[in-house]
Amino acid sequence: MANSPEIKSPTHERSDRHRRRGDGSLFKRGDLWVVTVSGGLKLNGQRQRSTVYCKTFPAAQKRLAELQRDKHNGLPLPSGHETLGAFLWRWFATRDGGVASKREGLDESVGYFLKPKTLYSYRQLVGVHIEDRRKVQDGKGNPIAPIVRHEIANVRLHRLTPEAVQKFLADKLREGLSPRTVQYLHAILKRAIKDAERWGLVARNAAAVVPGPQVPKREVEPLTLAEAKALLAAAVADDADVKHGRGARNMEALCTLAVGAGLRIGECLGLRWQDVDLEACRFRVQRTLERVDKRGPRLSTPKTDRSRALTDMGTIVADALRKRRAQQAEERLAAGRTWKAGPWGDLIFTSENGAPLFARNVNRSIKRLQVAAKITRRMSFHTLRHTCASIALEEGVSMRAIADQLRHQDPSMTARVYAHVSERLASQTATAINAALTRA
Repeated sequence: MANSPEIKSPTHERSDRHRRRGDGSLFKRGDLWVVTVSGGLKLNGQRQRSTVYCKTFPAAQKRLAELQRDKHNGLPLPSGHETLGAFLWRWFATRDGGVASKREGLDESVGYFLKPKTLYSYRQLVGVHIEDRRKVQDGKGNPIAPIVRHEIANVRLHRLTPEAVQKFLADKLREGLSPRTVQYLHAILKRAIKDAERWGLVARNAAAVVPGPQVPKREVEPLTLAEAKALLAAAVADDADVKHGRGARNMEALCTLAVGAGLRIGECLGLRWQDVDLEACRFRVQRTLERVDKRGPRLSTPKTDRSRALTDMGTIVADALRKRRAQQAEERLAAGRTWKAGPWGDLIFTSENGAPLFARNVNRSIKRLQVAAKITRRMSFHTLRHTCASIALEEGVSMRAIADQLRHQDPSMTARVYAHVSERLASQTATAINAALTRA
């Protein structure tokens, strides 16, 4: 080794007497050889020390050389006894914005804090499939030990190998988990260990080099133009059936906004009157409304930066929103002092007392409208967003313009999602050209 003399004999009880400070040490303790190398300082000011035990002197020599090489190259040294399971839950804590993320004006999309809904789903998946630390105390205040769901949770973080990650993913597929869920677990591991690599806790991201499961491509099934019109007619009739003071009339405007402008359900529910210009027929999504766990609704940032783009809407959408504004004024007057003016602002879509709507309840209403419109296929509120794109394609709108309307971050994703619609339209185009050329 360049910075230390050669160790000549395994019979020496200590073999580091002539090493310079910081080169590490190698000595015998009982029947084992101990290798120690010091690294940088921890957050508490103490020096990080990596200790490795080997059964033979040659193995200890080799390990010492490896640690010295890693230190010289700036790679992290093995640190502590933290397991993957313990690290994941510590990582969740660093990515939880908590109270800070609720401050007005904090941009969660900058990538440091995870969105509450994303963090909740991460914790649920890790708690069910890797290690559960969602409850730290029982009802009497006694600590609860973590529940290990898979052996990978007990692997020390710095010893995690691609083979262990591959086995974990394969085990979950054998258990009957869907490829999409396993893909999601894989994504969590890659994202968390990427931070561990950045923090110097591991030398490489073992999850990043492992291929994820193949997820079968699922084609979207938008409504036809006739079905969309039937659903909108059912929404108008549904709002008309709501008795004054016994329910809010939201469904006509909600469905028209989704089909006519392509908004997601959270974007619709978080839309405020100051976000729309009914005269210019334009809108800008500033916030989305979501519900996490059993906590009440809260405003969050849009899915992507592109989601905030100023977007046009048709006159049919603007007319439906004007109608909704008049209906809401009546509901506010009927509610009187019971009208809830919460921190969410002047929302367009509210209950009869001004409270925000839950996405779950909106999807229940969609099921009711689906029955009324005699639509037999499986659908949800998000189907209306797909329907918006499908109708635009059938009307000859370019894929790039549709991507702008849907506010997709990557226009190529629009082409991938609606490729089957484009192929069907291309077939119709070829048929039309053939008919024109063969017409007498």
